[in-house]
Amino acid sequence: MEHLEAFYDEDEQGRMRWISRCFYSALAVGIVALFFCMIPYSSITYDLFVLTYTIYYVYIAGCVVNYRIKAGFIINARREHQQEQEEKQAIPKTEEVAAEEETAPQTVLDWADKLRIALERWVAEKKFIETDSNPDKVAKELGTTKSLLNCYFAKYEHITFREWRTRLRIKEAERILREEDVVLPALHELVGVSDKSNFHKHFKQLTGMTPNEYRKQVRK
Repeated sequence: MEHLEAFYDEDEQGRMRWISRCFYSALAVGIVALFFCMIPYSSITYDLFVLTYTIYYVYIAGCVVNYRIKAGFIINARREHQQEQEEKQAIPKTEEVAAEEETAPQTVLDWADKLRIALERWVAEKKFIETDSNPDKVAKELGTTKSLLNCYFAKYEHITFREWRTRLRIKEAERILREEDVVLPALHELVGVSDKSNFHKHFKQLTGMTPNEYRKQVRK
């Protein structure tokens, strides 16, 4: 669970909460089952319990299969974690040391310029609206590392990559509200945010309005 939360962005909190609820509800069912093994009970009570947990586990199995087919976000995180471990074993020096070497004074300007150009191309292609895209994946797309990406934003943009990308997503949402007719409940998905509540929170923080209020104002 901790690895999944670290792997994915804050806009995936909805799905992270879903996993947590599945885990704790399954744990609760197991505890209740253990409780039934220790106390006397009627056949009707037992039958009801068996029916309840059978329906529950069928539901959970269906959800897991559905998530695996549609997103595979757990599998992606696991595969990425394995690749990271293999890379760490293959390369003797740490990522931090490599970052220091690559950002030496004589090469820092070239490195920053190349990353800035790559970011401009990344924005032009609207890569920022892709879902299931964590900082490690983005760094690879840009031809750099997560450490160097974070270093660039801290040194030159004075903001984190995630905050920067969130602003891009909100700006894209504003454009959609001005120029297109969309159903508001689907707006967060159009800009790459999986968690609707997070999207509305960020939208209001950056615009001072809800998406509905913004659309009404720009279309007066």
